[in-house]
Order: sequence, then structure tokens, then C-alpha cells
Amino acid sequence: IIAAIFRDDKVIIPRGDDVIRGNDLVYAVTEAHKITTVTSYFKKREEKVQRVMILGGEEIGVDLAQRLEKKSIKTKIIEPDEQRCLVIAEKLDKTIVLRGDGTDRELLEEEHIKDVNVFVSVSENEQTNILVSLLAKRLGAKKVISLINNLSYTSLVSTIGVDIVVSPRLAAISRIL
Repeated sequence: IIAAIFRDDKVIIPRGDDVIRGNDLVYAVTEAHKITTVTSYFKKREEKVQRVMILGGEEIGVDLAQRLEKKSIKTKIIEPDEQRCLVIAEKLDKTIVLRGDGTDRELLEEEHIKDVNVFVSVSENEQTNILVSLLAKRLGAKKVISLINNLSYTSLVSTIGVDIVVSPRLAAISRIL
């Protein structure tokens, strides 16, 4: 279900005669196992994901890293809290856990951000997620994904360079639908 289309700073709730155009930001509601199929309609084929860097070692970041490990994708997590890093390292087998600040340009460059296929920012602070995603993109990450709770930020963030916005609120709405 196409739930909304953002076009030229306007929100369109689509009806049967609406058309999706180039540069539209499209919100679709689908079941989790059909996401790849749905996104394939909107995007050109991309190179296989081999390297992922995650900002945020909370539950979402660790769960994502565990799933990426199962797919043999090289993964790094950046987490500022030393104790949390130790906990994360115990839970993960192949993921590299880095203690540091995601806004540290030198850290990102030392960890070869330019070679990362996807940078995922899922810290608990959405302003940090936005800023670090933009920094990662500027430093060469091919695609950036950012966790945003404030729905009013979604169209703004997409226009300034974040490739994919993930919102728990939108996920809850899609689950209800």
C-alpha cells in the first residue's frame, strides 16, 4: 500500500489516479518479508552489501548486527559507552565493536567509511543520527539509513541527503494497518 507521497514539500495521500514521479519520496506499507520486493520496484539494482557500519549499540543496533553476521556481512558498531561495548562484544561473534563517538570524523576515516556500503545510525538521539548520517555520506558511505522518531523530520532529512529514514511510529502505523 502506498501510504503517502512527498513531492515538492507537499504530502499527497494517493488515490487510484495518482502517479509516482522521479524524485518523489514514497512511503509504502508492507509486510517485513516483502520489503525487498517492494523496494525493487522503485530502485535500480544496486551492488551487493558487503560492509555495514552501525552507530548505536542499543538493542536495535545489536539485533541488526546479529542479522548481518548470519548473512556474512562485515559489520562494525560504534558505541560511546565502554561498559555497553563489553556487553555487545559478548553477544556478537564477528562484528567489530568500536568504542568512540560517531561524530568523530577521524574515527570514521580510520575505519574506512568510504568503503562502507551502508551506514546505519540507530542511536537513541535522533539529532545525532541525522548529523552522523550526513557526515558518513559526505565521507563516502554509499548509502545512509537513519532512525528518526519525529515524523516532521522525515521529508527534511530525505532532502538533505539521508537515503532511507526509519521511523518506529511509521512502523507501528503499518503494523496496525
